[in-house]
Amino acid sequence: MMSMHLFGAGMTFGPGALYILVQTGLSYRMQPRFHGTDILWARTAIGVWCLISIIILFVSSLMMYDEMPGVEVATKLHWSPGEKGYLAHQVSAGAEWSLGLSFICFFFTYIRDFQKISLRVQPILQCNHLYSYPLYEDREPIHHGEHSPLLAGNI
Repeated sequence: MMSMHLFGAGMTFGPGALYILVQTGLSYRMQPRFHGTDILWARTAIGVWCLISIIILFVSSLMMYDEMPGVEVATKLHWSPGEKGYLAHQVSAGAEWSLGLSFICFFFTYIRDFQKISLRVQPILQCNHLYSYPLYEDREPIHHGEHSPLLAGNI
């Protein structure tokens, strides 16, 4: 089960960090026309925070595995403050949470960008029923209201 956790974390944090770096590069190209340098610097700072968290996570995980040879660290559920690898485990867990928090903070930088976008949906009714068999194709178009069979059944 732990290998699935590591696979999921790798598939989330790896491409996520790459996305942050690419988007920060795009922000550099978009300023000052689309947004100011403040957003660029905020995204750059969060990108650096993300990279530092990944490095700390990787190094502390390696230290934890090196300090506990012969112990299956992946299945270890309970840690005591005095045992070997405890500090490295705490640092690793903190770095993982810091990495997740950096992702959330990065997505907060999109608030101003999305405030500039307005979407509107205009539904277009193509027919007056949702049936597609010959009985309904030969009928005259009738405007159905609240009492149509489609909406209210056979009331």
